Amino acid sequence: VCDRIVYLLFILIVYTFMQQIFVCLYYSILICLYVYVFYYVYDSCCLI
Repeated sequence: VCDRIVYLLFILIVYTFMQQIFVCLYYSILICLYVYVFYYVYDSCCLI
């Protein structure tokens, strides 16, 4: 019983950790996309 509880706790910790990493990745990718689009639009506007 104790082993199972420890195992579940471990899975929970790993799961939350992975969620944090994925959220971080997601936001960094979003920010990169926004910056890229912004610069692309800005450049095209400046060229015209």
